[in-house]
Amino acid sequence: MLYLLNKDVRTVRWNGEPLHEATSAIVKETMNGDFTLNVKYPISDSGIYQLIQEDMLIKAPTPVLGAQLFRIKKPVEHNDHLEITAYHISDDVMQRSITPVSVTSQSCGMALSRMVQNTKTTLGDFSFNSDIQDRRTFNTTETETLYSVLLDGKHSIVGTWEGELVRDNFALTVKKSRGENRGVVITTHKNLKDYQRTKNSQNVVTRIHAKSTFKPEGAEKETTIRVTIDSPLINSYPYINEKEYENNNAKTVEELQKWAQAKFSNEGIDKVSDAIKIEAYKLDGQVVHMGDTVNLKSWKHNVDAFKKAIAYEFDALKEEYISLTFDDKAGIGGSRVSGGLSSAADAILGVTESAQEIALEKALQNIDLDFDHKARLLRQEISDGIELARARAEEVKQELSDTIDQRFSSFDNGPLQEAKRRADEALKNAGAGSLLAQEAKRISEQATADITKLKNEVVDGYVGKNTYQEGIRGIERRIEEVKTSTNGQIATQIAEYKQSVDGRFTSLSSQLDSKANLIDFQRVKETNLLYERIIGRSESDIAEKVSRIALTNQLFQVEISKTVDIHENLYISSKSEKGFLTFEGGIVGADHRKKEIVSDLIAVTPKTNMIFQHWVTVPSNEPDGKAWFVWQFFDEYKKKIYERFSGENAYKIVSGKQHNVNLVTVPEKARFVKISARMYDDGLIKVERGTIASNYTQAPNDTLEAVRTVQTQLAGSWAVQNLTSAGSIVSQINATNNQILIEAEKIRLKGKTLLDELTAIDGYFKRLFVGEGNFAKLNAEIIGSKTITADKLIMDQAMARMFVSSDIFTDTLAAKEAFINKLRSVVVSATLLEGYKGKIGGFQIGTHDKDPSVYWITGQNQFAVGMSNGSTQWGQTALWVNWGSDWGTPGNLAWFVKRSGEMYCYNKARFWNTPVINGDLRVTGDIYYNNKSSGGDSGYWISSPKYSRIEPSGNYLYLYWAGGGYDWIPMNKEISDRRYKSNIQDSQVSGLDVIEKFKTYSYRKEYDGKIEDIACGIMAQDVQKYVPEAFFENPDGAYSYRTFEFVPYLIKAIQELNQKIEKIGENR
Repeated sequence: MLYLLNKDVRTVRWNGEPLHEATSAIVKETMNGDFTLNVKYPISDSGIYQLIQEDMLIKAPTPVLGAQLFRIKKPVEHNDHLEITAYHISDDVMQRSITPVSVTSQSCGMALSRMVQNTKTTLGDFSFNSDIQDRRTFNTTETETLYSVLLDGKHSIVGTWEGELVRDNFALTVKKSRGENRGVVITTHKNLKDYQRTKNSQNVVTRIHAKSTFKPEGAEKETTIRVTIDSPLINSYPYINEKEYENNNAKTVEELQKWAQAKFSNEGIDKVSDAIKIEAYKLDGQVVHMGDTVNLKSWKHNVDAFKKAIAYEFDALKEEYISLTFDDKAGIGGSRVSGGLSSAADAILGVTESAQEIALEKALQNIDLDFDHKARLLRQEISDGIELARARAEEVKQELSDTIDQRFSSFDNGPLQEAKRRADEALKNAGAGSLLAQEAKRISEQATADITKLKNEVVDGYVGKNTYQEGIRGIERRIEEVKTSTNGQIATQIAEYKQSVDGRFTSLSSQLDSKANLIDFQRVKETNLLYERIIGRSESDIAEKVSRIALTNQLFQVEISKTVDIHENLYISSKSEKGFLTFEGGIVGADHRKKEIVSDLIAVTPKTNMIFQHWVTVPSNEPDGKAWFVWQFFDEYKKKIYERFSGENAYKIVSGKQHNVNLVTVPEKARFVKISARMYDDGLIKVERGTIASNYTQAPNDTLEAVRTVQTQLAGSWAVQNLTSAGSIVSQINATNNQILIEAEKIRLKGKTLLDELTAIDGYFKRLFVGEGNFAKLNAEIIGSKTITADKLIMDQAMARMFVSSDIFTDTLAAKEAFINKLRSVVVSATLLEGYKGKIGGFQIGTHDKDPSVYWITGQNQFAVGMSNGSTQWGQTALWVNWGSDWGTPGNLAWFVKRSGEMYCYNKARFWNTPVINGDLRVTGDIYYNNKSSGGDSGYWISSPKYSRIEPSGNYLYLYWAGGGYDWIPMNKEISDRRYKSNIQDSQVSGLDVIEKFKTYSYRKEYDGKIEDIACGIMAQDVQKYVPEAFFENPDGAYSYRTFEFVPYLIKAIQELNQKIEKIGENR
């Protein structure tokens, strides 16, 4: 079954919303690669598909690892189904940034630890571990993603230590080898369903250039050594493929050569890749998982090779493999142990007599190795271990209860005085009989001894019973087949081996049965502590922890307090006070933002383990943001002892959701502890006994949970009541002379129940649920049902008139007239659909606040969009979009149309085509154009019958014609103001000389579509020579000159000519 979980769930223990309609769910995992889930989910009337959103989680079963969390990244909605692609929860941290990592000659676990330390952002619930102890060197020089550091290629952590990554929800482990050789043989004539083999020589390497760079001890500079190694198969190929490798762990040429040669001998990089993908039938009790090595045999394809499972496809709905892909490293069948007794039996039947003993010996050796390996590496889900431990706890608890019951039943029914004497003695001893206390103490001690013995036995020799049973039974079937063969020698050998296996199996089964299938050894210890908390350690403890008994001639009463759950929260929030705990054990007032609290004194047991958990969200804008958490121990006199302790990350500046777990050993002198923490807006605290943290739960005293049960018997009455700590009744059974009262939030009668007569209080049942019932006659005023199935449903006219239903499903329903308060339908067809108020497709129909006298259709937000039915007044609004927030005044972005047809747009109006305006266009502002998106310019429009655009450029103003071409106007300002001049002196230029250089002409000028005859003029080219400052070139290339610059020369020439005339006159 698949389950849909909220995006922030951090545990796989919760189930969430069942995705029971899923039609396909395929889990795909590749060794050191992707881990994905692909789901097809139908779009159905249940509406569950609408709950499936990106970044939510799906809990799905996987092989070996059990339930895993996958985060939805790509939900694609088709016509009738969703296609969901989800990635394993571990991908959440693959893009985290890791600062440069440097590890020299360390284990893989140390490299992972350094990687976690170098994260820029905390990894939260994710943990990294490894069982590889090989010492190697690993360095990065830049900030990279966690994926790059951990997994990306040969120069990652996984590549450097040549490990295999196991992703188990939030726990990531790099293993030396993920699987094992279970002795599985898959053959074409037996269990091979589909076979696909791909050979590829593209990546063959026949020559290695290897180097190692390191700093020898005592040296100041690094040393680099290089070697070149050829493959033994280099002459087998018509080409040479070379590749560079680096191993900085090698310190000598010999070490580097040996390492490079291992690339050929161990990794087979000089061999053609040989990938085989298979689909197998049931493996006859054999098991294959990711990382396992199997013997693939196909006589048809001439294959007898050992291959490693590097990928699989798994059907998460049927919980079975679809296909397995095995690695492309070449292997020779005869060079390795064939593996597994079942495969040995195949070999025995098909080989000569001389090979029988060898094949049998290999089979026996493989079974022994497999047996020993499973004994060491048996691993089951921790949740299974918890359940088994709880089951064992319940058994011992039941034994204790039975013993106590026997003690009660053994009370002497003799004289009343003897009973009263015992009752007085019980009351005198604070409610507990001494014999009962001694017996309980004896049971506790015996339970402790039994569990200690059990723990030692499990630690010394625990093996997976079910797994081994499955393997042995499969072997037994194969042996029975061989025993019936004609070869007596083979049958005798295997019979002898079977006898030894039977003895071994019988002994093992006996041991395992006595061990009660316990897996989590720490849970056994905690269960022992649980018994001590149930019945206490001394005779006086039994009074408070087990029962209180009162016995008189008219009253018999027993009170049993609730046993303490091993994961019960001991922190009672209702008894905490505001403030924070000082180093001296005092309390100082709380900060209004940080909201510190201090718990009440919590009783503890010396030398035991406890877990303090703190959940809190630290605001991102908090300058001193810390998930601050401390505790202080106190002695039996409630005086402070030792120093105040700080929790995990208590003084680390953080923000966002935080969850810190602190494992604490209670000091020898401690009897109480106080907790202090910052709670901000959502803080939670859990204090529990043991070494394994559990999910948050409230303390029983913070809820209405029953904490004690009281049984009372009087003359003519008997009662059992579950009470809260405040004395309120949670549930009870109370029997008097002729009545029995049963009171609880839920009451269930399981099994067949016969009631002679059932009468409801006040004449009716407020709620009655019947799974299935036969009624000869059912009289009811109202029938509420999800489904009513009947060949005929008969009602008279009176009932039809009063027929009321919240939900009716039928193929055909016809009525001449019907009043339905609420109607839900996929399709409604009607000649006339008449209504006065309602909702259709997100629209509201009816009146609204603007005018209750007119009917409207509006959006769910009536201000956003709406229209009237046309019965509004002439100048009243009839259609609107984005009206605003006040019906009396349209907003600044409103658009609406009045009943008269006038349209008002307070926002921008955009047109992509040519708007046609048949009347006048009145503009109170500017007309602005913007052609930047198409590579043009922007500016303001002006009116002109000829020109379509005006644009300044250089010293000209260009006037562009509507049909093409342009005119221009010089834009230079011509001034001669003395105020803008300096260094003024008499001109030394001879104006007469300059003017005399010019020659005048008569000519015809043809330019710009005009023809002119000029009687006297000069050429611009002459101006360019003699008065260059007056010369200029038009934008179209035609030369011209400005007369403004010519005037001074003319004035000077006239003055000089006048001086000559005056001089001539004087000479005369």
